[in-house]
Amino acid sequence: MVALTAMLSLAGNFFLVRTYVHGHAGLIAPFVYLQLVWAIVLAWLFLGDFPDGWSIIGMATMVCAGLILVRRSTLARGS
Repeated sequence: MVALTAMLSLAGNFFLVRTYVHGHAGLIAPFVYLQLVWAIVLAWLFLGDFPDGWSIIGMATMVCAGLILVRRSTLARGS
């Protein structure tokens, strides 16, 4: 199980890094936040664990900050 987790993590990170070669970082960055969603879903399904309120607030803060930065970079390129 640990070896499978390590291999899948390696593959996921490899492909995520490779996307930066082909696309603009500002467009790709929001997909990094999907890791939070998948981590929550998989932990809930396989481990029966769900983050507490403070963890959800922290994750929501990170996602909102990332979306604000993407929006700002989009507006800066458009003007």
